Amino acid sequence: MRAPVFDFALSVDSQIEALSRQEYILRTGRAKHLLEELYPLSRFAISLKFPGSHVEVEAFENNEPVDGVIHFLGQYSQELNVEVTYVHSYEDALRRELMWRTGSTPTAGRIYRDKITGEIVAVSEIEPYKVGIENLAESIAYLHEKKAKKQYPRGTNLLVGFDDPTFFGQDRWRALFTELRKITDLSGGCFSDTHIINCGTNELMSNANF
Repeated sequence: MRAPVFDFALSVDSQIEALSRQEYILRTGRAKHLLEELYPLSRFAISLKFPGSHVEVEAFENNEPVDGVIHFLGQYSQELNVEVTYVHSYEDALRRELMWRTGSTPTAGRIYRDKITGEIVAVSEIEPYKVGIENLAESIAYLHEKKAKKQYPRGTNLLVGFDDPTFFGQDRWRALFTELRKITDLSGGCFSDTHIINCGTNELMSNANF
């Protein structure tokens, strides 16, 4: 799919709105691709658009070298390759399943599937601010290092998405990048830059900003 940046975003939003509640919560069907790849890509592309510029977004669904390309058209044409990855875990999947079954789920605390009954058991706990930052940093570092081991076209940008509507503001982002730099080198590998987007708030930050 290729379209001008705002048309691309509108198409992605329309497809997300057309998802059933089950698809949206459980990330089944096209939901996972839409929410964890196309949506982050669309918002990243919008952040690069400025008045008078002509920007198009191209997304691939097959085994292409990258997940998407942002085309800057005009007198000085340029292409930006983007690889997209998303923070998720087995526990996240359990929380979504519990949300689908019961209508609610704790956002923090131990959660597991009982081996005998098959039921999901969740314990609600208050997670210290620092622990949440550390866990998110570890997840992002793992994804970055995993992607950095692969071969991508020179100059490719890595876009890491996560979804947390309670995570916002410069203080949170500064704490996150401080923690990240303790455990990984975001400038390492074949990526020219690493960007992180919170799809729960649409806040987007880049390694170069911190």
